[in-house]
Amino acid sequence: MLAETQIQVRKALEQVAPYDRQRMLDDFCAAVRAGDIKKSELGWLHGVIKRYRNGEYNFKALPPKPAPELTRTSPPNTNLPCQPLGPSSVTLAERSTVGLESLSKLKKNRCRPS
Repeated sequence: MLAETQIQVRKALEQVAPYDRQRMLDDFCAAVRAGDIKKSELGWLHGVIKRYRNGEYNFKALPPKPAPELTRTSPPNTNLPCQPLGPSSVTLAERSTVGLESLSKLKKNRCRPS
């Protein structure tokens, strides 16, 4: 794009709210790359801005963010210390029995229909 055209695009985008400028520019670039603009690129942009100001322009959907790639080449880091679950006063061996005892107490104390 010519430097003069870039300046005109910047001036045209000043009519758009700051938080919508990037999306408008993304839509403009996508239309240019796809060859959707038949006549004048600036004319297309000004038409879109006019529709935007009238509340008639719908931005194109944002592309989905790429999922982070998981690499299977490196093994998981097992050297990190484990964070204990539950209160520190209960040892690992006692946790299952403590839980079962608590459940049985709850079952006994539960209200029974008369």
